[in-house]
Amino acid sequence: KFNAALALSLVDPMRQLTATQREPTPKQLARDINATELQQLLTPHDLRRLELYAQNMVDHHLVLDVVPTVARLLFYGRLPELRGSYLQMAIVLCVGLQHKSVDEVSAELQLPINQVLAFFNKMMRKVAKALRSKLEAEAEAALPMTREGV
Repeated sequence: KFNAALALSLVDPMRQLTATQREPTPKQLARDINATELQQLLTPHDLRRLELYAQNMVDHHLVLDVVPTVARLLFYGRLPELRGSYLQMAIVLCVGLQHKSVDEVSAELQLPINQVLAFFNKMMRKVAKALRSKLEAEAEAALPMTREGV
């Protein structure tokens, strides 16, 4: 296992995942995950647990089994519109791809555990919102068109 800074620089050398002002390119958008693929990777229960964690309703232990899938989606570029700070991406990389505990991440980044969990929660909030909006957009597109004013 590499330290967080080295691992993130290897995974994202051009800093495309952490540049918050960049718009996704058409090539990146073509790799965007659709709702069908998303439903194959995550169950509705998994998404609900992510949303509950994002709302601070459950502990981070309840979403740790979902984080590797989310991290793979992020780092494979399947969620191109999603950006995070360098620290948020480093925490997701460590927890999701390297399977480090929050205590190990805290020690490695030399941050208090509550601060690591706050950054992790903020990123999971972004992820939950992005995944929910993808599902809602595809469901809305599947609805029949109605005429307004009728």
